[in-house]
Amino acid sequence: MMKALKKHLLANLILAIVISRPLPLPAQELPQLKGWNVYNRLQVACEYDDNVLESVKRPVDSQSLRLLYDAKSRVKLRRFTVQLGYHGGCQLYDQVKAEHKLINDIDASVCLRVSHWLQMGVQGWARLKIFLNRENDYAYGRWQAFMLADGPGDVLIKTGYCEELLDYARTDFYSFYSPGFFLQLQRRVGPHITLLPQFSYSSVQFQRYAFRGSDDSYSFWPTSYRQRDDCLALGLGAEAVWPTLLINLGYRYEMDESNSYGYSYHRHVVTLSFVKSLGEFYIRGHSAIQVKRYHDNLLPFYPLQLDTEREESNFIVLDVSRDLCSFMGLVLRAAWYKNESPWASLYYEKRLVSLGAEFRF
Repeated sequence: MMKALKKHLLANLILAIVISRPLPLPAQELPQLKGWNVYNRLQVACEYDDNVLESVKRPVDSQSLRLLYDAKSRVKLRRFTVQLGYHGGCQLYDQVKAEHKLINDIDASVCLRVSHWLQMGVQGWARLKIFLNRENDYAYGRWQAFMLADGPGDVLIKTGYCEELLDYARTDFYSFYSPGFFLQLQRRVGPHITLLPQFSYSSVQFQRYAFRGSDDSYSFWPTSYRQRDDCLALGLGAEAVWPTLLINLGYRYEMDESNSYGYSYHRHVVTLSFVKSLGEFYIRGHSAIQVKRYHDNLLPFYPLQLDTEREESNFIVLDVSRDLCSFMGLVLRAAWYKNESPWASLYYEKRLVSLGAEFRF
């Protein structure tokens, strides 16, 4: 029954992508639909992955076909701004059939301008990931209520309350609920540079039971209470903008204090991204470096999570794109990853190369 449902969803997704018809509109223009600004993007790509299963010791390579469809819309209604989005796709592998998957993302936001210095709103994002040949399907959602205000000294302040939820279909061991709050500041310090300090706290409440360490700290045993992780993050970002270049640089410190033995850690993360216009080409880059340390003598016995793609520790991604006409372009991507595997403190490496065509309508 589940396999039949998955095949039905795949067939409908491919059919919806195939019947989409690109319209010859300039990339910067958006068709009007009763006040809505609508933008659609379809990408078809062939990709080579030298470690499809994210294995630490025995990598398996494969080619794959990747189909992606994006739809974004936005409308202003007096003091309200409404935005809706959908991102869906499928990836089919030549050699590793177990990795065939579908991804469906939706997002929405509503923002109210209360006064010239204050805005309030709600944002939400959800993902449904379905594996066609194995039972690792999951649903993830996040929403936040926020306030955006002009502060003293030309500081823009954004703060609010947020919640996250992860639910695996096969098991509740990795499912959790996480409430939290956040604070972000933004201030321009020159004609081109903006600083963005941020702070966040969340309480990750797992459905699984916690573990306690033995007296000698060389073994652990299950308890009668649920695992709870208190997560604190402090960061500072900088954004620099010139006519043909955009650069984002950031540093983030994260601390996770868990009541389950082996799960507490802290890490330092540095990120760098840029967009550069070079003649008829656009070059985009995104990278991160992470240093992570666990606090206890023993690492978790069970895998940290089922879907390895949810963790990106160290990576470099480079895109080169060029428009062939007003509604079509080519995209070449090369990427390198060294991510933490499902087994704590063990890392795998993988390299990706893809070439695709992008249609905008």
